[in-house]
Amino acid sequence: MQDLKGALQDGPLCVAMYVADDFHSYSGGIYDYNGGNHEWGHAVFLVGYDDSQQCFKVKNSWGTWWGEGGYFRIAYNDATDDIKFGCYALSASGIFVDGEGQTEEVTVSNTGTGTLTVSSISCDKTWLEFSPQTLSAIAPNEEKTLTLSVGDWDSVASPEETATLTISSDDPDEASLLITVKAAIPVMAARPMLMVSPPFYGNISTASDGNAQIEVSNDSGETFLDVSNGSEGTMSWTAESDNAWLKITQGSAGTDYGRVIVAYEENAGGMRTATITVSASGAINSPQYVKIRQTDMDVDADDDGMTDSFEFWHGLDPSNPDDASGDRDGDGLTNLEEYQNIQAVCRGQFRAVE
Repeated sequence: MQDLKGALQDGPLCVAMYVADDFHSYSGGIYDYNGGNHEWGHAVFLVGYDDSQQCFKVKNSWGTWWGEGGYFRIAYNDATDDIKFGCYALSASGIFVDGEGQTEEVTVSNTGTGTLTVSSISCDKTWLEFSPQTLSAIAPNEEKTLTLSVGDWDSVASPEETATLTISSDDPDEASLLITVKAAIPVMAARPMLMVSPPFYGNISTASDGNAQIEVSNDSGETFLDVSNGSEGTMSWTAESDNAWLKITQGSAGTDYGRVIVAYEENAGGMRTATITVSASGAINSPQYVKIRQTDMDVDADDDGMTDSFEFWHGLDPSNPDDASGDRDGDGLTNLEEYQNIQAVCRGQFRAVE
């Protein structure tokens, strides 16, 4: 919750959440999930928060007829319960304007019969730069050049602004020459933003290097990644795996939007990790990395008495030994006791078959 509030200081956020059945009928007030089915994920636009009401303010995409004119308020505690409001978040940036390198030239000519002395060159706007700052004496029929450029595009009033360059000399007919310079902020195509989204389910975490990580079982199977350009510009992207046991079977390349299907082989050894890299030349946030971590049937990484495979399939953390003393289903038995009971039943069944 605090991370979301902090990130909002720099602007709105695109965030993800699970959608419960009662969310569709929301018509106003502060929504607070109190149980019920929540099977699919949804992206919304987080715009603010209210500490006095302990809620976030969010814009939905279902039209102004829904909720509070298309918006809704959601309780802070929904960031930590099963709805997982804000479990993924992405900040948005404005149009990128780059005017560096664009120059214009002004030619100062002496068409008279005597030597012309330029006493000063000045400008009424700080964003306009000129070079050189002074000109030496100009002989009859000689020309000298001034190079003009915009030094600070952020100071130019959008979409365009005019500056006046004043050249003062000892010319008896025109002691001050005024030159008007107009700076127009160039209209540029928006840069695409590479976005790679893992499937929206519980076995997603953040690796130590900050990249998304998908936990998969020791059995063979497949998962997927959705690729998007952030609804801006056009980009071509490619996806590749860094390990032979993790293969891209579909979507190794695409344009703008697409889905990467990733197949993984059965794991007969210990815990292992591979990485899918998605790259898009010229796009913001390129490349993106998603790690795939696969459990092993017989490994107990946190040494809590339960195998990683069991912990994975029961929503426990294979790297957290404190899971052993927890009681996930509230039946009075610890998670470790549950596991031991299951193992005992399995051994009895094997003996009965023998």
